[in-house]
Amino acid sequence: MFERMKGEAVRRSEREREEARSRGPLARLLLVLTIVACLLAAATMLYGVYNFPDAPIREAGGAYVGKGGKQPTRDDFEAYVLWGNAVFIIVPSAFVLGFAFAIADSKRGGRSPSGVK
Repeated sequence: MFERMKGEAVRRSEREREEARSRGPLARLLLVLTIVACLLAAATMLYGVYNFPDAPIREAGGAYVGKGGKQPTRDDFEAYVLWGNAVFIIVPSAFVLGFAFAIADSKRGGRSPSGVK
């Protein structure tokens, strides 16, 4: 039974490899951009989790406060705002590129997103 399952996996892998080669240049470019944007979004989120454990940092009465007991500095606040702006740009970009890739890839052969023809 294992050999039969292994053979099916190999056939499916070969078929998917052939389908990937048949993608047009726009779909390939969008796929690469989507992967890069998703990795960048994940790295940006991890950066924020690591560097801003007491987020959100906000200005209150001339000082900066967060959820934690430590009082952030002005540099911490500016880095937090910059990180927030980056998240606001990078995460939606990953979604837009992913949708654009899905549309470009679906136009090549009428394949549904689930992979069933």
